[in-house]
Amino acid sequence: MDKSKYMNIQIKIVLVIIFILLYSIFFSITNNDKNNRISSILNNHVNNLKTQQYIINNYFETDAEIIKDKITNNNEIVSILKKANNSSKEIKNILRKKFFNLLSPLYEESRKRGVLQLHFVFTNNKTFLRMHKPLKYGDDLTNFRDSYAIVKEKKTIVKGFELGKSAHAYRYVFPIFDENYKHIASAEVSLNTQYIQKKLLTLNKIHTHFIVNKRIFNAKKWQSEKLLLKYLPAIESKDYMHSIVDGIYSTKQLKKEKYIVDNIKDKITRKIKSKKEFAIEYDLKDITKIITFIPVKNIKDNDVVAYLVSYEDNNTIHDIYSHFYHKNILAFIVFLILLILLYKNKLREISRIKKSEKVTMDLIGQINAFDKNVIFSKTNLAGNITHASDAFCKMSGYSKEELLNQPHNMIRHNDMSKNDFKELWKTIQSGKTWYGEVKNRKKNGEFYWVRSTIELDYDKKGRHIGYYAVRHVITAQKKVEELKVKLESVNCDLEDKVKQRTQEIVDLNKEIQETQKEVVFTMGAIGETRSEETGNHVKRVAQYSKILALHYGIDEKDAEMLKQASPMHDIGKVGIPDSILNKPGRFNDEERQIMNTHSQLGYDMLKHSNRDLLKLASIVAYEHHEKWDGTGYPNRLKGEEINIYGRITALADVFDALGSDRIYKKAWNDEKIFKFFKEESGKQFDPKLVDLFFENISEFLYVRDTLRD
Repeated sequence: MDKSKYMNIQIKIVLVIIFILLYSIFFSITNNDKNNRISSILNNHVNNLKTQQYIINNYFETDAEIIKDKITNNNEIVSILKKANNSSKEIKNILRKKFFNLLSPLYEESRKRGVLQLHFVFTNNKTFLRMHKPLKYGDDLTNFRDSYAIVKEKKTIVKGFELGKSAHAYRYVFPIFDENYKHIASAEVSLNTQYIQKKLLTLNKIHTHFIVNKRIFNAKKWQSEKLLLKYLPAIESKDYMHSIVDGIYSTKQLKKEKYIVDNIKDKITRKIKSKKEFAIEYDLKDITKIITFIPVKNIKDNDVVAYLVSYEDNNTIHDIYSHFYHKNILAFIVFLILLILLYKNKLREISRIKKSEKVTMDLIGQINAFDKNVIFSKTNLAGNITHASDAFCKMSGYSKEELLNQPHNMIRHNDMSKNDFKELWKTIQSGKTWYGEVKNRKKNGEFYWVRSTIELDYDKKGRHIGYYAVRHVITAQKKVEELKVKLESVNCDLEDKVKQRTQEIVDLNKEIQETQKEVVFTMGAIGETRSEETGNHVKRVAQYSKILALHYGIDEKDAEMLKQASPMHDIGKVGIPDSILNKPGRFNDEERQIMNTHSQLGYDMLKHSNRDLLKLASIVAYEHHEKWDGTGYPNRLKGEEINIYGRITALADVFDALGSDRIYKKAWNDEKIFKFFKEESGKQFDPKLVDLFFENISEFLYVRDTLRD
């Protein structure tokens, strides 16, 4: 492989590695920054939701503490519970009713603050009274409520999340003792999780819901339809059920959240299995959604059995993502540009190295070939030859042995005077360089001319030891000079002939262009003649088109080309049958479809040409029946989708057609034409062109009057 190509490949590999490393470092830094900022925001969301939940739970626990104090410090309540503990069914019913009436004011006040249940259970785990369901009592809660068993065992307050027989809730269960500090019953204050959700929504505008692990639904009642009325399969995890809250969770919202969750389902599943609090973001087109999960532990074993889940919008993370992508795209482009610049710089270095190597090799070659190719000699101070190159020997015909130690004038030609050589010696002996032309004599008597440069020669210590001369053979040049005078007269004759031929070519080219214009015009006229329209129609359309083009801002050259091309606008009519083309009445649908094909036919006739004029003519033929509002043909182009040349020709063609007699109509008067143009501005015609038409109407009327049929 060529050394330079190998170096080129190496440079590319090194630069690509550098690019990858630099961009990887930049990406890593920006990605870490992005992740850290997002992580901070997510942690803030987690902490915020935890704080809000804590505040609400704290309110509840404070209320529960107040309720506990009011119950345990009320001797009448304690007395009723103590009596009812070992009473007959009839007495229990009497005491229960009294107990209910006694506690009703406290319960009603507590319900307003979110309390779901106020529940009293004997130490045998059988219900004495549910304030929210006073007619349901006597049922055994041993297999349903672990909180009562813990209170009975430890004689202390138990609080936390627990699933009951009919609902999950935050429980505050406390023991009730008689005057002898004997545990006679337990009371439960329950806060419905729906209350927490509603509070978060109304007070903090945070939408939340509870998802509960399926494994805690182990009671038979929960396998019935009753479960389906309160829970749905959670969208976040197949192992959880979603707690339904009236007025908070809509089907539309569920679908929107499901779309988000489906895209990060695996990530959520892994996080849920960790049983820790977390938040996950999902970036949409215009905003970022943050889903926050706060674990909820049950009373029994302090295991995570539910999550409080929130969905919140966050513009900051969306901006972080946007800035991250923009910075990385910009960095990629910058690094790529730097890579390209470095690559080009290295290529220049390689090129310089190659040039340097070439110069070195050339120099070595020149040094090696100097003696063979350069007419070079040295003399001592007396003018005797001390060195002669091979080229000197070859040119003079003498061998080195014949030249060495001989005076240099041995090769002087007789045509060179002694005075010339005296002047030469005078110059070099004064320490100056001598330049001049010398006629020398070869050993065989022939002559040769050289241009010589003679300079002083010094040894390594800087002492003047002689002279050296470098010569270039100019014999041929001298002969050329002799021929130069003869050539000058010949050149004068040739210049006259060239000027004559050049003018002939210019005239011929002009004739070709005029012929081309005439052919285009004639072809346009043929298309119009077949439909019994006059040749002046295409002339007027051509003039109108140029006027509009110039006022539109198109330069003179292109406006003139449009003038030459516009006569071809209806060339496609040569392919339309005479029976349709010259029909005096209106076309039927089939005839209209055939007639409309003339635009495509004209385009197909001209599109294959490489000539600019015919290319422009093909556009005009193709698009002059398109309309500004997109209702034209053949392609229903709209607005500026239509080429400006097609739009100009369309207006020029219609103006002339409306003002001219046709086989199917009489010419319109100007008032009717002008009204039509104003009505069709922005519909059939480009409104700017219509404005230009009216602003310069006098020019159009002048053309029409000059080129009347």
